[in-house]
Amino acid sequence: MAIKKKDRIIGVKELEIPQELKLVPNWVLWRAEWNEKQQNYGKVPYSINGYRASITNKKTWCDFESVSIEYEVDEQYSGIGFVLSDGNNFVCLDIDNAIDEKGQINSELALKMMQLTYCEKSPSGTGLHCFFKGKLPDNRKKKRTDLEIELYDSARFMTVTGCTIGQSDICDNQEVLNTLVDEYFKENLPVNDIVREESNTNMQLSDEDIINIMMKSKQKDKIKDLLQGTYESYLRVQAKQYKAYYTT
Repeated sequence: MAIKKKDRIIGVKELEIPQELKLVPNWVLWRAEWNEKQQNYGKVPYSINGYRASITNKKTWCDFESVSIEYEVDEQYSGIGFVLSDGNNFVCLDIDNAIDEKGQINSELALKMMQLTYCEKSPSGTGLHCFFKGKLPDNRKKKRTDLEIELYDSARFMTVTGCTIGQSDICDNQEVLNTLVDEYFKENLPVNDIVREESNTNMQLSDEDIINIMMKSKQKDKIKDLLQGTYESYLRVQAKQYKAYYTT
């Protein structure tokens, strides 16, 4: 979730972060930096050396303890983050606008996730990050803009706050993850498959639907006459055309 005001960024509660995340050396720092074009603060990852971190370069990541210490002593950093990568099998579901201004959960999906796995508030305090262990299929969409949700397992850094809501343990059940994917993230079909699927779809149109479509065509006046039974004039025209054709 985008950050509008820096003074409302949630601090990190290190003790609440799951130990199995801490044991993986995929940690970075991040700073809230103003994005003039988007008119909000972007979350920019940094290494403990003060240089920008890369979500694809392990050399810019570090162990949890070193990152945590640097965050505590250097006020320029807004928080810490965990890089999802192919080697660690961690998955994160990001739900935007899951928490209202009063701190109440206003997302049905968020309520479900809180019962299943470790969830925590995003730095803005309005989003929810839900962590899982498992693997995602390659041919699935990773984003649903209509529901304001994203699902990632690699090449992505997730901010971590430790502000837990719900379970304290990360769900390590592939079936649960599969159900989540099947329910909320559709399969990315190749273009040819999409065309084939659409061509095989049976469209059930009523007579009224068909007439309405016909009346929107350029020949609507003729169609109207034919439907009302006043088609004699068209027959006379056709008869003259046939006669002219065969007598020339």
